[in-house]
Amino acid sequence: MATCLFRSPLAYRLQCFWETRQHAGRVNLNSQRILRYLDQYLLVELKPGETITREVAERWIKGMEKLGVGTRINRISVLRQFCRYLAHFDPRTCLLSPSFLPRRTRPAPHIYTRKEVRQIMAAARRIGPRGSLRPTVIATLVGLLYTTGLRIGEALRLTLADVDLKKRVLLIRETKFKKTRYVPLSASGAGALQVYLRRRRRAGMSTSPDAPFFVNLWGHHYGHVGFTTVFLEIIRQLGIRGPRGQRGPRIHDFRHSFAVNRLLAWYREGSNLAAKLPLLSTYLGHATVTGTEIYLHATAELLESAGRRFHARCAVPSTTRKKPMFTTDIASPIRGFFEQHLVSQRGLSGHTVLAYRDALKLLLAFVSQRRRKACVAVTLEDLTADTVRSFLDYLERGRKNSVPTRNARLAAIHAFFNYLTSLDPRHLAQAQTILAIPFKRQTHRVGEYLERDEVQKLFAGIDGRTLHGQRDDALLRLLYNTGMRVQELVDLDANHLRFTRPYLVRIMGKGRKERTCPLWRETVAALKAYLEKRGVRLNDATPLFVNRDGSRLTRFGVRYIISRRVSDAAQSCPSLLTRRVSPHTFRRTTAMHLLQSNVDLSMIRSWLGHASIETTNAYVEIDLEMKRKTLESAEKLIPKNAKRRGSWHADDRLIAWLAGL
Repeated sequence: MATCLFRSPLAYRLQCFWETRQHAGRVNLNSQRILRYLDQYLLVELKPGETITREVAERWIKGMEKLGVGTRINRISVLRQFCRYLAHFDPRTCLLSPSFLPRRTRPAPHIYTRKEVRQIMAAARRIGPRGSLRPTVIATLVGLLYTTGLRIGEALRLTLADVDLKKRVLLIRETKFKKTRYVPLSASGAGALQVYLRRRRRAGMSTSPDAPFFVNLWGHHYGHVGFTTVFLEIIRQLGIRGPRGQRGPRIHDFRHSFAVNRLLAWYREGSNLAAKLPLLSTYLGHATVTGTEIYLHATAELLESAGRRFHARCAVPSTTRKKPMFTTDIASPIRGFFEQHLVSQRGLSGHTVLAYRDALKLLLAFVSQRRRKACVAVTLEDLTADTVRSFLDYLERGRKNSVPTRNARLAAIHAFFNYLTSLDPRHLAQAQTILAIPFKRQTHRVGEYLERDEVQKLFAGIDGRTLHGQRDDALLRLLYNTGMRVQELVDLDANHLRFTRPYLVRIMGKGRKERTCPLWRETVAALKAYLEKRGVRLNDATPLFVNRDGSRLTRFGVRYIISRRVSDAAQSCPSLLTRRVSPHTFRRTTAMHLLQSNVDLSMIRSWLGHASIETTNAYVEIDLEMKRKTLESAEKLIPKNAKRRGSWHADDRLIAWLAGL
């Protein structure tokens, strides 16, 4: 074993853990530094023979409250990994659940404009020392990061052998996940690097192939900290970033800017984005397209470009021809689960809390009836694994619930018992038997969506001369244009819409995430006509859609409106008779029509408000026409062979014998 780096009672285990990570290739200076911080803490907290208990871990975590969220996540993650390792040797060790990790809110990246980049490069050329190579190094680095999307560490580690300006390509060696890749350069980028090399040579720097490409005043690799310090000082002087202590644009935002600008250029060229995104993922050095997703942010220009494609292909013509005139022992844990855990600690939305409430209400009512006791007499001991299994069977057979509903109820029960184990470890054995109950697999059917001619027929059947006709027309246009969830629709107020260019709606979505979605001018015209008919001002904080009583429209009201309008349209479009059209069908239709309009999945994800592109994949299904085109393009790649008769055709006696059977 190498020289021990640690001094606490757990120094031997810390050293073994560190060396295990080294052999696995998962080591970095940051994790070593965190382990040393932990060692210093354990040196004070633990006596020989003791281990890390929950109290010891919580005191260390509490001491980090003034640190940044990212720093706390890194330190707690290393602690959790070490505790899992230590538990193999000492069962008394506390295993920390993921709930100890604070929630990280990623700052919105700054997309640098060309004007800002030119200002930064011009300011870099004016820094000192005067006559040195340093100003050229900073300016060239900024230009390289903006035009290639390299990580700052990748650029700083370049050597002269890695830069081939004749072939206009960079060799990026062993970057993230030990991957090596080639990065092509544009003609202007290669020219700028050529100018830098000439000045570097005149400055007398080493020309050895292993010499660093970007050098400091002493000819060594330019340091990350040094470049960051100079860069932040420049953008503060230019007013691009606020004073010290405030968050703002970062060096890594050059990578975000490159990805967004590349996607925007493909939109303007009319390229097939589904085919282009894997190329961008490979260029940036990501393992999968999902890794690129975080860099593709829905800027106003990207949303506008996606909206133009969607509008050009699928817009519904306006029907308005002229301007319209118009306690038990279970009580305390349940209360703490809802008031403290779900709301205060996890910060879940009201809809999620209500769903969990309904699940536990049904469970308690079922247990009360099964045990033949009053609901107030139900105890935690009554909630056995067999009881929960019987409850799930009752949901499917007695209440005729679907498998997704059954799994949603089980998820709420799992969440409650996970909380219960953290509250009182005495219930651990009981909770483990319930947490072991698996979710039931379900048949995943291909989701239905409406064809464009069916959407047109649906709108054609609405009489826009009446108030309710105008309401239904505006409602369905907004639902189809944005693909929003039905709850997001009914929660809208009039002041959530922008009726001046660029037209858009502000949507509060799942997980309390706000997003904006562009609107077609036909949608805005229909909404204006409906609000004017009601006498509502466009900036009023009043429900956007109301029922006959003037109250806010509910989800069930929207479902009724859709079913009635589909029934009317089915008289002229018989294919609608075979479809079960719900508000969610419009969301799937929007996703499908966006895909058919050659909008990439990342933009569809932002349009629909999904947290992950994997969720969006479930909404889009290649239709028969797209499959046919794919098949035709594949057939062209397969050489056609001359037809040959089977070998049995050449033997007439065999055919005669078969005929005589």
